Amino acid sequence: SCVAALKSIEIIENEKILENVRNVMPYFQDHLKKLMKYEIVGDVRGMGLLIALIKADNLKVERSLGSKIDEACEEWGLIVRLLINMAVFPPPLIIKLMKCLIFLNLL
Repeated sequence: SCVAALKSIEIIENEKILENVRNVMPYFQDHLKKLMKYEIVGDVRGMGLLIALIKADNLKVERSLGSKIDEACEEWGLIVRLLINMAVFPPPLIIKLMKCLIFLNLL
């Protein structure tokens, strides 16, 4: 298992994955924070490229809203994890800025 961990670290360093995350992260976070202008979004939280939109507490939203969000995202080719009152967006760490911007514009 140590060999696998060392190989993973080597790949992360050689492929400059951390640098890519640091490059894409500000655009990703800033764009998702702009979604707070919508009444349904109560908060945006996260770190790096793992961001969650939190539903506003004061809103009564039908339970099917989560499945509607999931269906729409799947139709667009986006991955979203729905957890209770959150929509979590986990893009791959190797996502390039242009693809990230396309993804964000779909929202």
